[in-house]
Amino acid sequence: MPFVLPLSRVRKTDAPLVGAKAVNLARLLNNHLPVPDGFCVTTEAWQAHLRQSDLRSLVESRLAGELPLLAEIRQLISEAPLPDAVQREIAEAFSNLATSSQKPEGKSQKPKQAGVSTRLQLAVRSSGTAEDLPGHSFAGLYDTILGEADLERCLALVKRCWASLWTERAFKYRERNHIDHSRAAMAVLVQRLVPADCAGVAFTADPVSGRRDRLVVEAVPGFGDKLVSGQAVPDRFRLDRRNLRVVLRTPAGTAPVLPDRTVRNVARLALRAERPAATTQDVEWAVAGGRVWLLQARPITGLPDFDPADHEVWSSSNTAEVLPGVLTPLVWSTLGDYINRLLGGTFERIGVSLGRHRFVGDVAGRVYTNLSTFTGIVKRMPFASSMGQARMFGGAALTPEHLARLELDPGELPDIKAGAWRTLVRLPGLLVWLSRHGTGRGRRWMSEALARHERAERPDFARFDESGLVALLDKTLQGLLVGDDGLGYALVGMTYTALLYDLCRKWLGDSAGAFAGRLLAGTGELQSAQAGLELWRLGRAVAADERLRTLVLAGHPWLETRAALVSEPAGRDFLARWDRFVVHHGHHARGEMNMFQPRWHEQPDYLLGLVRGYAQSAGHDPEADITRRAADRDRLTREALGRLRNPLKRVLFRYVAEQARRSAAIRENLKDLAIRVLAATRAVIVELGRRLAGRGVLAEADDVFFLRFEELQPAVAGAAGFGARQLVSGRRTEYERNLALNPPAVFVGRYDPKVHVPDTFDPDAQQLTGLAVSPGIVTGPARVVLLADRSVRVLPGEILVAPFTDPGWTPYFIPAAGIVMDQGGLLSHGSIVAREYGIPAVVNVGPATRIVKTGQRVRVDGNRGIVTVLRDGTP
Repeated sequence: MPFVLPLSRVRKTDAPLVGAKAVNLARLLNNHLPVPDGFCVTTEAWQAHLRQSDLRSLVESRLAGELPLLAEIRQLISEAPLPDAVQREIAEAFSNLATSSQKPEGKSQKPKQAGVSTRLQLAVRSSGTAEDLPGHSFAGLYDTILGEADLERCLALVKRCWASLWTERAFKYRERNHIDHSRAAMAVLVQRLVPADCAGVAFTADPVSGRRDRLVVEAVPGFGDKLVSGQAVPDRFRLDRRNLRVVLRTPAGTAPVLPDRTVRNVARLALRAERPAATTQDVEWAVAGGRVWLLQARPITGLPDFDPADHEVWSSSNTAEVLPGVLTPLVWSTLGDYINRLLGGTFERIGVSLGRHRFVGDVAGRVYTNLSTFTGIVKRMPFASSMGQARMFGGAALTPEHLARLELDPGELPDIKAGAWRTLVRLPGLLVWLSRHGTGRGRRWMSEALARHERAERPDFARFDESGLVALLDKTLQGLLVGDDGLGYALVGMTYTALLYDLCRKWLGDSAGAFAGRLLAGTGELQSAQAGLELWRLGRAVAADERLRTLVLAGHPWLETRAALVSEPAGRDFLARWDRFVVHHGHHARGEMNMFQPRWHEQPDYLLGLVRGYAQSAGHDPEADITRRAADRDRLTREALGRLRNPLKRVLFRYVAEQARRSAAIRENLKDLAIRVLAATRAVIVELGRRLAGRGVLAEADDVFFLRFEELQPAVAGAAGFGARQLVSGRRTEYERNLALNPPAVFVGRYDPKVHVPDTFDPDAQQLTGLAVSPGIVTGPARVVLLADRSVRVLPGEILVAPFTDPGWTPYFIPAAGIVMDQGGLLSHGSIVAREYGIPAVVNVGPATRIVKTGQRVRVDGNRGIVTVLRDGTP
């Protein structure tokens, strides 16, 4: 049996001698594909090396112990002399390679006599006999050496390749895959080195998605070992298999590594390499002097079946603030469907039809946004940037891998009906519709809508039977459909806010948005901000009256406290103010979009605790703060106008700033109106649950939240075969199980808690970054609050650190010196109220509530979006 075979003479039947890599390269060479010339040192040479120095028994003895002595095995193999016959055949092949006319530069040169001192640029690498077997690629396990070598070094490099059979990674790979170590044998490939200008890999199917109609080419400058080892991020190209058109390119840097023409050439050669193999191929290639060379080809192992659902990107970065936590089936079957209908109607306005695609979905009971659907929408829209929009919805949690998943090529876009012409046809009507939703009209519309809601007669539940309550619930829910007007005012408001930030950045150099944020402070029109102020006023009324202090601060529960207050004139005045507060603001709650959450008016003891806290807090006056912020806002507006020399810019800036201030209040008050409707809806649900529990259909009144809306009528009617109690029991178990899960903020595919591990973080991190939403810099002790309906007080001067905030959290803002939130965005409730109160705030900080501890000193930089946990002695 030969010790050395020229690559051109290798045949498929030589696989036991030369390994799969050499056979694959020989197949390419024999099919007239560009492969660098070379030779293969066969497994017979390896076996002869083992026999000559009795290496086999020496290797076995070092494997026999409890811990294998792999380093000693590698040393024995490298230091043992090669058999003379093996040396002679390698020397002859080396000499023939030196005189070969096939150069990697692609130029024919006159052969010259090779001597002992001849030096060649070589690539020396393994061709293991177990490599590239089905399911076992061994890719990257063995040594590859590139560089200049004379004959003596070439002999040493062959032994070094053999020795890499016994690296830690190769040994463990065989152990893990139950491959007998005695089968470990290796041939060694010695080829001319391609002096690569760039190199990479080409896949004749997409190895990530499994799509067989796509090719993927990855390229890096210089040699490809940096790509294979993961040390370099490649330019990535995705091509249509039918015509080799580049449908998607993802550059790693500013300068492309390869022109499209060369990319297509690489793809064409990869397809030619696939034909004789009759299976998809993973091809390594290099380009030198404009010519493409193939360096390796092997089957793609583990190629998945393509299923679009496995590649969708889901994010909770925005939805977790609007509808936080795990939702019950009744909430999902009402609000979940409502959100999809509302968003679907919004996109219809701009010429986009979602069809069967849902914008939000259920992930472990939580609301997640489907970023792939959103990216598909944006990619079909003219003049849109999908990555910018994806970041908006995904926040800081989007990794390069997630972004790569969102770079959908045309064949992967959801079948959403959208496009430039559809948008352009609707554009005139859209502009006319938006023009009818200015902030002047919006304020009047909002005031009238609120007045209608407050004038509306509250239903007397005693007049309704259970079926009537279900119908009433359906009717009440329709109040959420605020119609085109509410949606129009919200969209116009978001447009003005975005435009203000853009003008401040372009005209005033306000890159962080701090100046724009101060221009939106102190409007005095936010209903949710007024709720916090009214609670504070109740607390200050108690503090100002000695008799009220005695009665309210006695520590008794609300019912006892109320009974005591009724007997005092000052107490009766306080109760009148209290009752007015409950009427106007009692609809709020923590996570208040979730109807499962009790409202403030159902938790008088919680409200009483807040009032007591304000009564005992001295010095801080939020009303004065808002007045100062309004004055500061007006001063900054004059300053901005003074900096703008162009009179047209001054007019535009003044108008946009005023509209943005007004629209912020309209948008927030629109949410407030929706929460009032949801509170009324919850009241109907609670009454229905009480009745169903009263006659034994349900075990507990709140079990009604674990039925879907369409199941309420069968439960009321006692439909045959409909076991409400059994159904609820199973869903409560699933609800509790979901509560214990902690899905990541962003993930790909179908959520599986065994696969998708929770987001990791550094618990000792001192500097956290997020989104600056309310300007200013403040330092103070942290107060971490995870639930806003517990007896936790935020003291004056403390930094509130919360997972999210909605109007149910507003009372905690009053004494806070700064705000830090895990979630949130520029237009989220917490951001708007923080600007209204003039409190420095940073949101979308990720794991802030898991890193910061109550009592730690924290610096909040609302200008730059930085939160610093200060150590002892830090100023």
